[in-house]
Order: sequence, then C-alpha cells, then structure tokens
Amino acid sequence: MKNNQSTALIASAITTAVLALSATAVFADSAKVFFAANSHYYQRFDSPGINWNVAKLNCETLKGHLATFPGDNTENETPETTFVYANLVDKSIVGTNQYYYIGAQYTPSTQTWAWITNEAWGWLHYKPNTTGWNYFAVRSDDGFWYFKPVQPLSLTGSSHVEGYVCEWDGNHFVGSATVPDLNANGVDEIASLYLDYKNNKHTVKIRDPQTHAIISTLTFATSTTPPIGLAVVADMNINGIPEIAVLSRLNVQIKDAKNNTKVLSSINFLNNKYQPRALSVMPDANHNGFDELTVLGVLQNGKSTSETRDTSTKAILFSDTF
Repeated sequence: MKNNQSTALIASAITTAVLALSATAVFADSAKVFFAANSHYYQRFDSPGINWNVAKLNCETLKGHLATFPGDNTENETPETTFVYANLVDKSIVGTNQYYYIGAQYTPSTQTWAWITNEAWGWLHYKPNTTGWNYFAVRSDDGFWYFKPVQPLSLTGSSHVEGYVCEWDGNHFVGSATVPDLNANGVDEIASLYLDYKNNKHTVKIRDPQTHAIISTLTFATSTTPPIGLAVVADMNINGIPEIAVLSRLNVQIKDAKNNTKVLSSINFLNNKYQPRALSVMPDANHNGFDELTVLGVLQNGKSTSETRDTSTKAILFSDTF
C-alpha cells in the first residue's frame, strides 16, 4: 500500500509540474456569448484530446473557469444549460458522440461530485451510463451531461473529447487609481480598469465619486487576456489633463484621461520570456518633464525583473533583478 501511495504521490507531482507548463496561448473557437439571466459570459474552445486539467488551467489563465451549472438541480434542463448547449456546443462542427468539458469533478475518497467553483451541487441533468469516471462533459449531439473516462493523473486526455467551455462571472476588474480633479469640483476622480468580456476591450471608466457621474471612458488593447494594471501619468500633451497608462501583456498604452481617440504613446517592456505582474509610475527621474513607468515581470524560474522607461523617449532608465 505504501508503495502504491508513493507511486501516486510521484505521479501527482509530475502531473502538477507538467500542467504548470502546459497552459499556452489559448485561441477561441467561438465568440463569447452573454447569458442575460445571470450576466455571465461563455465561450467554446476546440482542442481535440485535451486533458481536463489543462482545460481547467486554460480557462483560469483567461481569468475564467470551466463552465458550471449550479442551478441545474432538477430532472429538467435549466435555461443556463440549454443556452450553453444551443449557442456553443451544438454549433461546433464535430460529429456525434464527442464531448466538451465543464467544471464538475468527482472525488473517489468521498464518492461525491462538486463544482470547481464550490457552488452548491444539485441533481445535475445527466445520463448516468457508467460509474468510476472523473469529469463531466457535454455531448455534442444531444446536450446531455455525461461522465468522461479521463482519470485525474491522465495527461493525454480522451479521443472523444473535442474541447471545453469556459465561463466568466461578469467583467473582470483589475484595479483602480485616483485621478486629479478633472471637472474642477474640488474632488479627485476614481479610475477603474476592467476587461469587458462582451467586447474583449480593456476599459477604464473614470467617475466623480461625489456625483457618481462617468466623466470619461477609455478603451485600450483588444484582447481576451486581461490587462495587468493601470497608472496615472502626468500631462504629456500639454493640455492640463493627466494621462492614463494601461499594461497589457508587456505593452503599455497611454491615453489622455479625457480623450479616447488617440494613443499618446505605446511602450514595450522586457521580453516575451517574462510574465507581466505589475505597473507603477515614477515621478520624472531624469528631469525631462515626463514621468517614468516601471513594469515588473517574472521569469519561469521565479526570478523577477523591474524595468523603468521614460514615457516620452521610451528609453530604459533603470533595470533591476530581484
């Protein structure tokens, strides 16, 4: 028994290490669809033979999760399951008897099913055709939910699996910043950055906290990858209005806080070996009249580097490894 336990632990460690390197750029095979009843977004990804664990990690990389249906607690399909099947799975071009993963997992030790989001588990509308399998998926030709024959330690997936469905619980909010008073009422504004899942745009809304009115809306790089952060930069175009900088991947775009039509500057940081983690502003360090921006990136080995560039010249002023 001890040998079996050791073997299982080693296999689990190997699985974790492999999966940590497995989530790569994820490309959608359907448009995001919006379900008004819960204000969530869903998207289908076609990836034949993918492992459930990798599918789960891919959704999480996009700041979502494998689709869950906690409302499906009767013997009848709920509007949510029907919506996802009709708008995503049924529109795939795969043949019959093919499956798309969702976020339900079986725990053999307790003999229970659970949603990966820890939402309440209901009856779940499925055809219990076999026992001893570990994940649920939706079949492409009839919309019922089935057990799938993929064990937790499997790295190869299943020949019957065509992909998975991701879900996002509304917009993904990244952060906020204080903006110097734009409407001259003596109160600073609040800027909030989020990824609008409906149009995939990185959006900054600036509100007056006193009146609650939206003063400005800015949109930045279009991408399904959420932005990393935002910073407020001192006036660059000499109009008396500060600028908003947004970090997406390893690129920073800067716009006038009240003008969405023009990108004042676009600056690339570090290189594609780094994963971006944070953006910050540094007051004019080289005394040329423009603020600096610093991006912190992390390598696969865990080491991090900060790179500071001038917002006007884009030149590197500082670089430090931690």
